[in-house]
Amino acid sequence: MLRTLMQIYVKGSVEAVDTYQKAFNAKILGLYPDDNGGYMHSELNAHGQIIAVSELTDNLVIGNTMQFCFHFGEGGEEHVKNAYEVLKNEATIHAMSLS
Repeated sequence: MLRTLMQIYVKGSVEAVDTYQKAFNAKILGLYPDDNGGYMHSELNAHGQIIAVSELTDNLVIGNTMQFCFHFGEGGEEHVKNAYEVLKNEATIHAMSLS
């Protein structure tokens, strides 16, 4: 397998791409604007994995909730801390207890 691609549909795709780029120190691979000021498709390389962001449209069929996980392994704590600091802005955080 050459890569994993995670597709995300959001309102405000331009802002989302900027946020994910900062959170994951990602390199932009491609930006394909739509006619409404968003992205019909964009791709970012986040530590070798692809995050694809597209503008949410009214004709998109909404399905099951999906969750994605980046696993950085031992020594990757700084990647996680950076992503958390960027993504926590205006977020709702649900704490889990592992005990």
